Order: sequence, then C-alpha cells, then structure tokens
Amino acid sequence: MHFFKGESSRIDENGVTVGGDDARHITKSLRLRVGDKITVSDNGYDYLCEITRIGDCVQARIEDISKNAAEPNIQVTLFQALPKHGKFELIIEKCVELGVCEIVPIVTDYTIPSAESFDAKNERFNKLSESAAKQSRRGYIPKVQKVITLKDAVTLSEGFDIAITPYEKAEGRRIRDALCGFSGNRAALFIGCEGGFSEREIDILKNTHIVTLGRRILRTETAGFTALTIFFNETGEL
Repeated sequence: MHFFKGESSRIDENGVTVGGDDARHITKSLRLRVGDKITVSDNGYDYLCEITRIGDCVQARIEDISKNAAEPNIQVTLFQALPKHGKFELIIEKCVELGVCEIVPIVTDYTIPSAESFDAKNERFNKLSESAAKQSRRGYIPKVQKVITLKDAVTLSEGFDIAITPYEKAEGRRIRDALCGFSGNRAALFIGCEGGFSEREIDILKNTHIVTLGRRILRTETAGFTALTIFFNETGEL
C-alpha cells in the first residue's frame, strides 16, 4: 500500500510514523496489521516499511529506501489558463499522472471563471493531485498553486531552463525543435484557455518558445497533457 508523508506523519532514524487520515485508512479501511508492509513516499524517495505498532498512529520500521522510479528528472511546471468549471479537475488528474511537478493556474484575457472561484477550491484541487499521485505511484504530491496573472507567471518562468508556449497560430516550429540542445532540469509550459492566448499575450510570451502542437486545434483540457507527453517523450522521461 502506498502513502505520502503528510503533516501528521514523521520519518526519522527510528522509522516512520503515519498519523491523521492515512492512519485511519490503514487501520479502519484497509485493516492492515502488525507485520504488513507499506510504502511511504517523501521528496522523491520511497520508504518500504513493516508495520510494528497499530494505534492512533501507525508506526513502521524502515526496511529499504530507494529513489522513486516514477519521478522524471526534469521538473515541469504547467502554467494553465483558467478553463471553464469542471475541466481543471481533469487537467490536474492527467498531468499529475504524466509527471508534472507543479500546476499554476493563471488569469488571461479570455478566461471566464474568476480567480476567487478557483482559489476557493484550492484545497480540493490539491486533494485531487494527491489522489492522482498515489494512483500513478509518484514520489511526491505536485502542488496546485493559487491563481496568478500571466505577467507574474512569465516573470517566474524566467528562472527556468526553458519555457514553451503551444499556440494555435504558430507554424512549423514544434516542441522537438525547441528542445534541440536542451540539457536543463526545470521547464515551464504555458497553456491558454478555451479562447487561447490573445496576440497581446503572445507578445508578453515572446521570450518563450512559441510552438505548434500540430495541424489540429486542441481543447485546453487536452493541450496541457498533450504538450507534457510530447515533452517527456522527447526528453526520454516517459
């Protein structure tokens, strides 16, 4: 069984202590017992443990520590323009499964939902990220950040090794071309909302690599994980 080190859990030289909802899940739902094995992930590492004590907290002895095999070596942050309600959940789920490091929702010219309505659901979005990370055996839980502006997002991306913007009006240049000679470990992907990016915003994004995802126009909930899949395939991270 796979768990993440949460706020109520601890990992030290004495072993692993699991508390909170995970402890209740282990004891009440899964009905695990002393001697059963669990894996607890933290910061990209997996701790294979044997349960030694069951109570309000679950204590376990560490038997092995290994680097999580599912984590990509390149950390990709998805800067996703706010989609219409109901689509962001799908974006989180699939991008976390694929290996995104972080998701930052952004306000753009054509976004319809308000930043306030999205930030009110931030806790729920992060729980969804945790669920997707568990399902895909990730080594840590990608953070879903609070909403920021496109301008602030571009400023943040200046500290990355590469930034890529798929754009429906781009021609010729693809993600493969943008990655020619790339050897960094931090990347940013900018994805527009249902209306895409405005020409004003493309000017703001002019220092990123403006690329095409192909001949067909993709929905915003499809574009992010399509770009992520191409990126990881081209860098050998799938």
